[in-house]
This record gives sequence, C-alpha cells and structure tokens, in this order.
Amino acid sequence: MSKAAELAAFIGGGSLGGIVKEQLSMLCDGNDYTVGSGTYTSTNVTAAQSLSTTHAEVTGSSVNYTPPSGTTAVLYQFNFSSVYESNSIQYTHLKMQIAGTDITHSRQTLNAQTHLQGLWTFQYLIPIGGSADTDTGRQATWTSAKVLRLMAREYDGTYQGKLHSSEHWDGSGTDVFRQPTVTITALG
Repeated sequence: MSKAAELAAFIGGGSLGGIVKEQLSMLCDGNDYTVGSGTYTSTNVTAAQSLSTTHAEVTGSSVNYTPPSGTTAVLYQFNFSSVYESNSIQYTHLKMQIAGTDITHSRQTLNAQTHLQGLWTFQYLIPIGGSADTDTGRQATWTSAKVLRLMAREYDGTYQGKLHSSEHWDGSGTDVFRQPTVTITALG
C-alpha cells in the first residue's frame, strides 16, 4: 500500500480525498527542509526537556507552516520520547495550538507508570474549509503561515515528566538523549 493510500485509509479516505499534496518531515536538528510550499527550518533540539506545572512549548514541535493551494486538511505528527523525571510515575498533559490558540479537542494525558518509557507520537488532523472552530482546530481558510506547536506540562510536582530522553541504556541507568521529529502532511 502506498503512503498516500495509507494516509487516506487512516483519515477515512473519501471525506477528505486523501491525496497527499506534500509531506514535510524534519529531524529537529536546526537544518532547512524544502517542499513545494517552501523551505522550513527545524528547531535544533539538543537536550532533554524537563516539564513544569505550567504549559510550555515542546521543544522541536513548532512549525510556521503554509499548506499548498487546494489543501483540505493538514495532518500534524510529532514523534518524541518521554520518561518519568524523579518518580516512577509521570502524567504529562499535551495540547496543540494553531497560531497561539488552543485546539480544545486535541488535549490528552500521557501516563507512564513503573518506569515505563518510550517513543510517542502526538498527531492531530486539522480540516480546512467551512466554519472555523477552535474546539476541532478547523480553519475556514489557510493561505498564509500559521504556527503549529505542541504544548505540555506535568500533572504536579510529584508526577514529573521529561521529554527527549530515555532513563536506561546499555544495561545501566544512563540517560540517553533522543532527537524528536515533526511531520506535516497536506491532504487534498
């Protein structure tokens, strides 16, 4: 199955057409990545990110994106690692923003218990056309750059989370940094 067919099946095919107009995939290494709609510079993430009880931008997650003409939906995907910081349990709250506005229905909580750690993917589909809706993130039109980003916080000072890191490596308790990736897929 082709990448376009997989994405079309994932989002339900016919209702959004499912044709991939472009796909921007970036390692968060500070380099430039070019697709049809332009050149985008990824954030250079070089260290783990400790969370606090206040929502903060997840390092590497921000992209100032303009979809190509005829796009009917944008699929945002952010791949990152997550681990507890000082307790064997973490609760990490995540939400997406478009141009600084929260998408209410994108909110979710990552819960990792008993030293569970791993690679996670946050993804959200943003429809284009019709009436704008901050609950769903639907955009009436999208013809200029809008900042897409992921925000995160920990539950409280007890259930702390850390991103872009692993707690154990090569048979020891050594922390290992893992660079995140971000992918934006324009569908038409």
